[in-house]
Amino acid sequence: MKRLFKNKKIIISLAAFAVAAIGLVSTYAVLTAQTNPVVNTFSPEVVETVIEEDLDETTLGKDVTIRNIGPSDAFVRARVTISPEGVANPTGIEDDWQYEDGWYYYRVALRGTDTDSSASDVTSSLMKQVKLTDADFEGDFDVTVYQEAVGTGGIKAGNKATVKQIQKLFNAINQTTEE
Repeated sequence: MKRLFKNKKIIISLAAFAVAAIGLVSTYAVLTAQTNPVVNTFSPEVVETVIEEDLDETTLGKDVTIRNIGPSDAFVRARVTISPEGVANPTGIEDDWQYEDGWYYYRVALRGTDTDSSASDVTSSLMKQVKLTDADFEGDFDVTVYQEAVGTGGIKAGNKATVKQIQKLFNAINQTTEE
């Protein structure tokens, strides 16, 4: 034991030398290591939709649907404005549409042109008719339908989503475009 303590300086010096040698070898190995490049290939969702409408001016019929003509599956939302405000309302809105925060959300994912599915590529009717709310109104009025579409984020065509799920998809796109 006494002998071990006498050589204390030698043991400490050897330990320090070993640590320094390991550190140098490790640093050299990290600096000279080579890896093959990694290629990440992905394709963004391409979404394109159009509004289709059949108009009957005599009955104020206006059957409005939205068709997905892009290659990717999509969710759509639409806004209907009638001006002057308060003279008429859209009627005949079908069940798969849900109104929230100023938008009508179509809750079924529409099939894209590149999707192998029997799901529909067109919405049910957003509206079928415009009903006057002011019986005394005799002027002209405008009905404007504005729509937006977004990729489904992996939800398959024909499947339903909640409005909150669809809003998250739109919010993600809006945040990306604002940056």
